[in-house]
Amino acid sequence: MEQHTLMSRTLCSIFILALMCVTTDGFSASRLASDHRFRSREEPPPQIIPRQGFRVGSIRSIADVIKDGVVGEAWAVDTGDSIAYVDEYSTTFWFEMSQDRLLDKQLVQGPVITIKNSNVLDVAPSGPASTAFTCTNTPKDVTFKYICKMAGLAQIQVKIEIEGDYLPMEFMWIKECKDELREGTNVGTTAGATDVINSGIPVWNITDDAHRNQYIDRQWLAKFYMQMGMAAHEQTFEPVLLDWSPEDILTVTAEGSLSEGEVVSPRKSSLLALFFDCYKRGLANVSVTVVPHPPYQPYRTMTFSFQKQCGGEWREEFDVGTEFAGYDVIMDGKPIGAWSAENVTSDPDSYMVIGSAQTITTFFWWIQPFKPNETELGVPFMSYEKNDIVEANMTINFNKSMILVNYVCNKTGSALFNLTFPMTLYNSPVIYWKKQCGGKKQGFSITTNSSKIEGVEDAVELNGKWEQKVVEDGDRKREWDHKQLTVVSPWNEARTSFIFRMGATLEGLPNWYLFSPPNITVTNANILRLTITGNASNGGNMSSEGYPYVLGIAYTCLDDGKINITMNLRLGDGYLTGKPDIYEPIKYSWVKTCWVYKWHHKTWGIFIIAVLVSLGFFIVTLILVLIIHQILTWRREYMKTLKKDADDVQVEDSSEDEDDLAQWAMLLQQPKPEKKRRPPNLTVSDMKRLDVDDLLDMCDEFELPISGKEKKDTLIQKLRELMEKYEDEVSSGSEEIYVGEDEEGGEEDDRSFDDAEEDEDAYGENGGEEEDDGEDASGQDDEENGDEPSENTSLLNSKSKK
Repeated sequence: MEQHTLMSRTLCSIFILALMCVTTDGFSASRLASDHRFRSREEPPPQIIPRQGFRVGSIRSIADVIKDGVVGEAWAVDTGDSIAYVDEYSTTFWFEMSQDRLLDKQLVQGPVITIKNSNVLDVAPSGPASTAFTCTNTPKDVTFKYICKMAGLAQIQVKIEIEGDYLPMEFMWIKECKDELREGTNVGTTAGATDVINSGIPVWNITDDAHRNQYIDRQWLAKFYMQMGMAAHEQTFEPVLLDWSPEDILTVTAEGSLSEGEVVSPRKSSLLALFFDCYKRGLANVSVTVVPHPPYQPYRTMTFSFQKQCGGEWREEFDVGTEFAGYDVIMDGKPIGAWSAENVTSDPDSYMVIGSAQTITTFFWWIQPFKPNETELGVPFMSYEKNDIVEANMTINFNKSMILVNYVCNKTGSALFNLTFPMTLYNSPVIYWKKQCGGKKQGFSITTNSSKIEGVEDAVELNGKWEQKVVEDGDRKREWDHKQLTVVSPWNEARTSFIFRMGATLEGLPNWYLFSPPNITVTNANILRLTITGNASNGGNMSSEGYPYVLGIAYTCLDDGKINITMNLRLGDGYLTGKPDIYEPIKYSWVKTCWVYKWHHKTWGIFIIAVLVSLGFFIVTLILVLIIHQILTWRREYMKTLKKDADDVQVEDSSEDEDDLAQWAMLLQQPKPEKKRRPPNLTVSDMKRLDVDDLLDMCDEFELPISGKEKKDTLIQKLRELMEKYEDEVSSGSEEIYVGEDEEGGEEDDRSFDDAEEDEDAYGENGGEEEDDGEDASGQDDEENGDEPSENTSLLNSKSKK
C-alpha cells in the first residue's frame, strides 16, 4: 500500500514538471494543430496509460476500432481513412472488456461527437452505450444514425473517456452523402400525372423562368398525387417538408399519406393534401420537399415550389342584390351601375335614388366560401349625412344574409348614404345611393269614373269599371294641367266623382298618409255653382289596406258658358300642425260646359224633331222596297232552277244509248288474244298419200322444227305428235285458243275490227248482219253436201289444186 502511494506521488510530480515545460510552447502548438487537416493525437502524460482489456469494434466481438485502449491505425484521427458505405444508413460500435478479464469492469462516459461539415450531416446516437455505462464482458452497442442534409463528405469524430487514470480514446471516420436522382418519381395534380415532378425532376419551380407562373389562386386546398413509374421499384419516402414566405401571409399544413411518410409503388397513387390558411392579402412562395428515405443515401430530395395568392382585388362569387339571389348592386365583389363609386365620381348627380315612397331598402348578399366554415365577410356598416331631412337605421340578419335600411323622412330634401361590406383578403366594396324625401308622393293616385268627360287619354279598369287617371304616384297627368285645360265636362254631365287611393310601398308594406280637405275654385261663380260631397270632402288618412276615399262634385249651371275648375290638395299633416309639407301638393284643373234651357231652344227642338221623323219615314220606306226587290229576285232564281231540272230528265234517256255505244267501242279497242293454228285432222293413211313436199309445207305452216332433209316417215311422225298434243289440250279445256282453216288469215275478222274502230254504227248494224249471213251460207252448203266439212278434206283439196 505504501509502495503504491509512493508511486502515485512520483507520477504526479512528473506530470506537473512536464506541464510547466510545455506551457511556453502552447500557443505555437495549438496554431500548428489548427492548420493540420485532422487533429493530431497528443502524447499522453507519462502517468496516463491505455486501459488494458478495453475493446471497441464495428463488428460484435471484433476489436477493429480500439484494442486494449489504443485506437487502431485505420480509425485514428490523424491517419484514419475509413468510409461508411453509401448504402449504410447507420453505423454501430460495440464496447466490451476482454474475455480474459472476466471480472474486470470499467465505467465509460457517453461518447462525445464532433462533426466537421455539419451542414452536410447530422448524427443521432442511440443504444445502451450512447450514455454513461459500465463496460463488462457483455458487449454494449451505440448506433450512430446518419441524417444527410446535402451531398458531400463529413468527418465524424468520437471521443471516449473512461474513469480512472487512463488515456482518453478518439477515433474518426468519414460519411459520404450522395446526390443521385431517383428516377421514376412522379408527382401530379391528378392521379398518374407528371405535371409537378417528372421522373424525379421538379417541373413546378418558381426560381425557373419557364415555370414561375405556377400558382394557386383562391383555393384553400391543393391536392398532389405521387406514384412511381412502371419501370421503377417501390420507394420509401419520409414526411414531406414544407416552407413558405412571408410567414405572416398564410400558414400551410399537410395531410394525407405522404405527410407522414409512406412506401410509394407503381401500383397506386399516394396523396398529399396542402391546406392554406390566409391571414391577409398577398402573394406567398410555398415549397414542398419530397424526401426519399433516407435522404441523400443515395437519392437526393426533390423540391417543387409554387406561388399562393391570398385574396385579391375583388372577391369573386360575392354578390349583393335588392332581391333574393340578385346581383344588381354588387357582382363578383365589385359594385356595379349607379351603386358604384366610379359612377358617383364621374357624375355626382347620377346616384341611385331611393324614392320618397320607399321607406325600406333591402339588400341580400350571397358569398361562396372558398373554405368550409370560413368567414371572409365582416360586419357591414352604413353611414349617411346627418341632417334633419331623414333618419335611418340598419338591421342585419346573418341567418338570411339580409340587410334592412329603414327611413323616416322629416322634410323635403335628400341625403347621401353608403354601405361598406368589409373583406379581410379583398377590397371592401362600398355602395352609394341617395334617399329622396318629399317631392311627389309615390303610391298616391286619383281617378274619375265619369263616362262623359272628354279629353282624357289614360284609362284603367278597376273593379270591373273603366276609370280615367287624373293623378298617378303623386304626379298630375298632362291633360289635367291648369295650363292645358284639355279635359272638358259636357253640358249634360251633372256630377263628377274622383276616387282617392294609396298604394303599398315598393317593398309591399302598408302605406298611409294624411290629406287635407280639397280646396276647389271656379273662374266664374255667376255661371256655375258646385256642391261638394263624399268622405274625402273633409280630408282623411289614406291607407293602402283601407277603402278608397270618394269626392263628388255636383254641377249647377246658372247660365251658358265654359268655366275652369281647379282643385288643390295638400298631403301630410302640415295643414293641422302648421309644419311645412314634405310632399308636393296635388293640383289639377278641368273645364265645365254649361248650357241652360231657354224659350228659343223650344222652336229649334220642334224643327229638329220634324226633320228626324221625316228622315225616319224615308229610311223605313227604302228598307221595304229593298226587301220586296230581294224576294222577287229569289223567286226568279227558283223558277230557273225548276226548268233546268226538267231539261236534265229528258237528256238522261238519250244519254243511256250513248253510254252503251261507248262501252262497245271500248270493248272493240281492246287487243284480241293471240290464237294458235289448229292442226289438221288427218290419219296416217291420209298423210302417206301426200308427197314429201306437201308434208314439208305442213310442217313449215305449223312451225315444226325440221331441217328439210327428213324422210317422209319422220315428217308424218312429227305431224302425228302435233295432233296428239292438240287432242291433249282439247281434253284439258284449251280448245278456245285455236282457230280453224277459215280463220287462218284472220283477214275477215281483222277487217271487221278495223271497220268497227272506224265506224261504230256500221259495226253494230251491218257488220253483225254480214257475219250472220256468212254463217248461214256456210251451214247451208254443209247440209247440202250431206256431211260436215272437215279440215283434212279442205287440206287435201287445197293440195290437189296446187
